[in-house]
Amino acid sequence: MAGVRWQDVDRVALGCRPLGRGEENKLTQIQNRCFAGSWGFNPNTVEEIRYRTDLSGCSSEDILLTCEGDKAIGYCWTEVISGREATGRKGRISMLGTDPDYRSKGVGKRVLMAGLARLSSKGACDVELTVDSENEAALALYRSLGFEVFSSSLWYEKVVG
Repeated sequence: MAGVRWQDVDRVALGCRPLGRGEENKLTQIQNRCFAGSWGFNPNTVEEIRYRTDLSGCSSEDILLTCEGDKAIGYCWTEVISGREATGRKGRISMLGTDPDYRSKGVGKRVLMAGLARLSSKGACDVELTVDSENEAALALYRSLGFEVFSSSLWYEKVVG
């Protein structure tokens, strides 16, 4: 997390907060709006979100929202995935999304900075994420905060029927 300017976190991440219990509908709506039409995405249901947030090792505190009024306009789902003492803990940004109507307005950076701060507070020294290599806006955001390509993979998909 060496590329993060921590002095900017409080200012940039202002207005981000953890997902509250009973707000699974907000997360479902924002996820489905963010990724509609993206390769490999299947719309989520409130029940699926509730199930996943109830799994051991997951906490609604690890899912950060930024809202405009009562509407979620961005989110960052974080998790700590390992904890070796010698190398420190590893964090992951599982999902990050910005409402299409709010893209290019700093919302993604805001929730990503809040997510990095959350992971840092849980002892993460390194953070990984996965991104579509054709999502130029996301790639630019991640590079601007010091993320570097570690590996790449191909995803094949075919519609049948």
